[in-house]
Amino acid sequence: MERDRDYDVQETSEDIVFHYKRGSFRKNESPQVRDLATGKTVMCRGLFRSLVSTRGNRFMFIALVFMFAVSGIIWFFNSSPESGSLKDFNLNLTAFSFNEDILVRLEVEAGKNASVKKDQDITVYFEAVNAEGGLQDKGKVDFTYMAEGEKSQFATFTFKDYDIALVKSRVEYDDKSVTVECKVMR
Repeated sequence: MERDRDYDVQETSEDIVFHYKRGSFRKNESPQVRDLATGKTVMCRGLFRSLVSTRGNRFMFIALVFMFAVSGIIWFFNSSPESGSLKDFNLNLTAFSFNEDILVRLEVEAGKNASVKKDQDITVYFEAVNAEGGLQDKGKVDFTYMAEGEKSQFATFTFKDYDIALVKSRVEYDDKSVTVECKVMR
């Protein structure tokens, strides 16, 4: 049901009255909040000052710095023996047991900034080491990295399983060599 109005109501900002009692709600606040709101306590300016302004903040800041330092040191010194790099190539060696054989795979991948324009001849020497540390078997693979092929290419070799625990691979390319090794996954 509609009401008939004889007049139009127009409100302006002058018609709205707002009553604000400044101090009535400050009674219930804690002294620290009250001091911050009234300006007695000045907040620290700057990120570093706010990180070390209180005892708890200092502790958390020191803990974060310590954790970042430890992570960086571990990352820097934790070079995997299964991986290596040789000039333009990144190498990754894996070995696993299948039936009575040990299958060895050396992944040869062109580096991020390397541009391989022509086929490259790489010589790979594989050595199988038993659990006592003695040389069990060895082999050689002449591998050609195809410039037009996939970015990751593989050199493979197979050993007969004579309790082989470790496989070492010496990769030679352009009168330089690098040795990578890995444990056999069973």
